[in-house]
Amino acid sequence: MGKRMIPRIGSTTTISGNTVTKTKGNYSVSIDLESYRKWQEGTLIQIAMPNLTSEEREFFISGITPDEWKEIFSNNNEEEDENV
Repeated sequence: MGKRMIPRIGSTTTISGNTVTKTKGNYSVSIDLESYRKWQEGTLIQIAMPNLTSEEREFFISGITPDEWKEIFSNNNEEEDENV
């Protein structure tokens, strides 16, 4: 059984003027404050932030970067292949 990558904890969300930025390591995504507020008030993220990619929206939700997701799923695929 291979090692499973555990995402690094510690994304930071900052508000500066009318911009909300979520950062983790060297990965950063910014959105306008109004879109962020809509999402926080219950609007589905894909409706509140339609201009972001699905990876960027997932980062806002979970704090897991696209590279971390790739590591997680590439490890799972290797483990599944070993068990066949």
